[in-house]
Amino acid sequence: MEQLELRTTAQAVTAAGSPRSLERGADGGRLVRIRHGAYVPAGAWNDADGVERTLAGVEATRSSAGHAEPVFVFESAAGLLGIPFLGAWPHRARTLVPIGGSKTNRSVERTQRDEPAGSIVVLADGVRVTSPLVTAIDLASTRTMLSGIVAFDHIRRHHGVSLEQILEELARRRPFPGVRRAERAARRSNPASDTPLETLVMVRADDYGFERAKQQRVFTGINGVDYPVDFDWRDGRILGEADGKAKYQLGADERGVTPLDRMWDEKRREDALRPTCDEFLRTNWDDAWRGAPLERSLLAARVPRIRRPRALTV
Repeated sequence: MEQLELRTTAQAVTAAGSPRSLERGADGGRLVRIRHGAYVPAGAWNDADGVERTLAGVEATRSSAGHAEPVFVFESAAGLLGIPFLGAWPHRARTLVPIGGSKTNRSVERTQRDEPAGSIVVLADGVRVTSPLVTAIDLASTRTMLSGIVAFDHIRRHHGVSLEQILEELARRRPFPGVRRAERAARRSNPASDTPLETLVMVRADDYGFERAKQQRVFTGINGVDYPVDFDWRDGRILGEADGKAKYQLGADERGVTPLDRMWDEKRREDALRPTCDEFLRTNWDDAWRGAPLERSLLAARVPRIRRPRALTV
């Protein structure tokens, strides 16, 4: 992910320019003002996704903080740590201040809380953030149940945080608003889901009362090649894949490879696996989010339903 080019009034002065040139750029639509004294090119801003815009706000806040490195929390920390969640990413950075410290203003949202030093980590570039555990708890207690499950799944798989550690930290911090929702989200999380889409599929399948899938197991295709599979039921008799756009996006080191190549490889992979099982199903974000299309796919693949459906988790 490329960081948006930040232009500040301090840089303009250093370059023997004038802050007014940045203001004129914003007035003319060439720049977007993301906070006082900080701008990014309008074209890059329009092309940026939510995480990139959040990180631009973080960098703008750092640039105005002088020598004192702020501690970033909530969505700002999530963006820096790579923790996903569902919903909109805020443009305004969020920082931690002691109780009684500075209050929120138009440029930055401030959370007043006394946080132990052990709950703050320093990233490679000197940015200070709350730990993955604390950040996920903050998200789970303030956002939706589904978003909390996504965050907890991520830190359990990618940051090595155990369910026991999550529950212990929640108990240590009680009471606080949203703690019960965070506890429920933690208990529904699991470290096997590799992406938010896989989390969503598992949650929806559970909502509809289907037998819990095993995840990330390896099966041998008829070509003798071993392939990891997102979901399987009945000891591999039913295989399932969750197809998000990321599966077909290319990394920076994949020169000479095209999205068509990636799609062809995926087709050959499915052709090798399909004869080894009774059913092979695919789902995507839209079907899983709406729920009913995923339910139909699971029924068509004869995934066992072991209890009555309940309301979808949101």
